[in-house]
Amino acid sequence: MNKQIASFYHRITAFFFPSKELRGISILFFFLLFFKILWFDYSWCLISTFRPFSYVEMYIFGILLSLVLLSPFILFRRSFIVWLIDLIIGMLLLSNLLYFRTYYTAIPLSSYGLVDNLRDFTSSVYGSLRLEDVMFPVSTIVAAIFYLKKYRKKNMPESAVINKPGPKKLTVTPERLVLFGRYLLFVFIFSLSAKGLLLVKGGFKN
Repeated sequence: MNKQIASFYHRITAFFFPSKELRGISILFFFLLFFKILWFDYSWCLISTFRPFSYVEMYIFGILLSLVLLSPFILFRRSFIVWLIDLIIGMLLLSNLLYFRTYYTAIPLSSYGLVDNLRDFTSSVYGSLRLEDVMFPVSTIVAAIFYLKKYRKKNMPESAVINKPGPKKLTVTPERLVLFGRYLLFVFIFSLSAKGLLLVKGGFKN
C-alpha cells in the first residue's frame, strides 16, 4: 500500500514538475513566500488575538497566495522575479504591521497611492518596529544563501532555470507554456479541494 502511494506521488509530482531542479527551487521559493505570510499573521496576532491560527482558512489562503505569487517564476524561470516579488511582499506586509501598531487598522487601499501620507507615517516607523520584524529580511537572506549554495552554482538545464550571464530577458517557450498550464491546473485542483474541505467543515459546523 505504501509503495502504491509513493508511486502515485512520484507520478503526480513528475507530471506537474518534471524537472527535479525546478521542483526543488519552486519548493524553496514557495516556503519563503508562505513563511512571510504566516509570520505576518503571527506578528499581527501578537497585538490582537491568535484565534485566526485555529482556522484552516488562514493556512489555505496563505498557500493559495504563495502559489499565485510563485506563478511568474514557473512561467519565466527567472529567479530574480521571485526575489523582486519577495521584496515587494515583504515591504507591504511590514508596512501594514507598522501601520496597524500605530492606528490599529490595515492601510486603506486608497492610501497606497498617496505619497504625501508617507511623511506623517515615517515619524512613527521607528517607534513601531519590533524585534520579530527582523524575520522578514532574515528569511530572505537564509533562502538566498540556500539557493546560492544548492542551485545557483549548478549548471541548470534549460528545462529548469536559466542562470546564464547577460541581460535577464523574459522568454517563454512552448515547453514552458505546457508546464505553466499544468501548474495552473495544480493550483485549480488545490483550490477546488480547499473549497470542498471548507464546505464540509461548514456542514459539520451547521
